[in-house]
Parts: sequence; C-alpha cells; structure tokens
Amino acid sequence: MMDNIDKLAQKLAEMFKANQNRPSTAPRVGDVVETTPLKIQWGDQILLTEDKLLLPRGLVLEIGDQVVIQPDEFFKDFYVLHVLA
Repeated sequence: MMDNIDKLAQKLAEMFKANQNRPSTAPRVGDVVETTPLKIQWGDQILLTEDKLLLPRGLVLEIGDQVVIQPDEFFKDFYVLHVLA
C-alpha cells in the first residue's frame, strides 16, 4: 500500500513527464550517402535507413544530394520533402 509520500512522488513524476517539451519536428537538411539501399545522413551521428524514409513518388536521388527531411511527431519515420539545388 502506498503512503502519502509515495503518492506525492508518483504525482510529481507524472506532472514532470506531462510537461516535458517534445522534440521539434521542423524540417532539416540531410545528405544522401547511399542510394541502394537508400541512406541519408543527418548530423554527425544519425544515419536514416530506407525503412524509416518516406519519399514522394518519382523523386530521384543521387549520392551527394542534399535533401529536406522532416520527422513525424514520434521521430519514427522521416519524410523526404525535396532535393536542394
């Protein structure tokens, strides 16, 4: 059975979790590092693989292209919006 201190601690933890800021889903720029299978580098340490990328039909990518990518709200999938000139 929980005593009052445990209930207070649990409530504070729930309030803290509810008030955390979500990561930004703003568009970002990535670099195409492989095309078969597709891999896009974002930053120094993140490599997005084909299974996490959603592309518009007909978009042709080449190694070295810079692309605008945007994550979904859960950072599970990334939309490839277009190639930068």
